[in-house]
Amino acid sequence: MTTPALREHVASISRLPPNYFWHAHRYRLALRELPPTARTALDDGCGDGGFARALLAAPGAAARDVWVRDADPASRVALAPELASGRARWLEDDGRAPAFDFVSSLDVLEHCADDVAQARRLARLLRPGGILFATAPADPALWSQWDRRLGHVRRYRREDFRALLKGAGLRVERVSCFFSYLLPAARHRARSAPRDGVEFPNVPAALNAALNALGALERTWLRARDVAVGPSVFAVARRPG
Repeated sequence: MTTPALREHVASISRLPPNYFWHAHRYRLALRELPPTARTALDDGCGDGGFARALLAAPGAAARDVWVRDADPASRVALAPELASGRARWLEDDGRAPAFDFVSSLDVLEHCADDVAQARRLARLLRPGGILFATAPADPALWSQWDRRLGHVRRYRREDFRALLKGAGLRVERVSCFFSYLLPAARHRARSAPRDGVEFPNVPAALNAALNALGALERTWLRARDVAVGPSVFAVARRPG
């Protein structure tokens, strides 16, 4: 799953402002699904550690064990302060993991050659009644050189993402697209000539603020209804029991 381009991509995140619109929107959507009573949480595919830090800052964090895992050893370096202090734990072996109340998998499944096996693994990590929040790139028609350079194997239709998690034995409670306001940009990228680099684009502070405002509007919409189109998809699923 880990490639040099993906490592470059993850490393570039540390150079972005903490309220960068792409991550802020995803993290806030994920945190809305974190049960207030959750005592164990795992960020699987933790990358630069951004969402793990969001979990550690969320209400109730003092009473919650936060675990992290990634195929890239650089993630352990990125989270060294949190791991050294004991605020977070590195998951070495699934067989020794606790049963988690909450598992996040943010833009990981698209990297897996065998996403069926990965989805089943995520299901096994949950306790009965535990929640999985997963995201992935959406809409195969938006496939671009960006996907290829990052080592993506696929982009998902909503119905395929639902079927994947349902096939893993999870009860899928919700599947929705998001970042709908970025769909024109994603379509332009899919039609454009390849460009070098896999870094997130630096945007002016005013544009970042405007995109964060659009994210807030979309989150308000998502409280009551799903979004049919967008370059990303998320799912909320529960292990039965």
